[in-house]
Amino acid sequence: MSINETAVSHFASDTVPPFYFGKQKNGKYLITNEFGYYCHLTEDEFENYITGKTLSEEKMKELDEKLFIKNETYEDRAILAYNRKNSFLAYGPTLHMIVTTLRCNHKCRYCHAAVAPMTAKNLDMTQETAEKVVDTIFYTSAQGLTIEFQG
Repeated sequence: MSINETAVSHFASDTVPPFYFGKQKNGKYLITNEFGYYCHLTEDEFENYITGKTLSEEKMKELDEKLFIKNETYEDRAILAYNRKNSFLAYGPTLHMIVTTLRCNHKCRYCHAAVAPMTAKNLDMTQETAEKVVDTIFYTSAQGLTIEFQG
């Protein structure tokens, strides 16, 4: 069985919220949603799901818990899940990397920095810039900070 135009034309938008899907090599469908949840469905389960037909009690429970079923509690649970997933957006950055100089005498193979020789001039951070950097870091609304010094 494959998903056909008839099944798609009978999509149960009143009980099935928006989701993404793809058919895997094993013939099952992987469905995902905006909240980071996923579920595997057989072809029959997938067609029954998108058309609003009954699935096994166990599969219905899984789909409901993972916010793939619209019901009387869906909206409130979806709001909580969205807030939990995106809570980091309410805070400023927590990691700050400060490059104090571009001069280096190590030449490490793994280093990504564009380094200059130790004899190079005007490649060190000025005190004025350093003070502005510190002020900017402490301006963040994040509850914790990590500062990494490079150079």
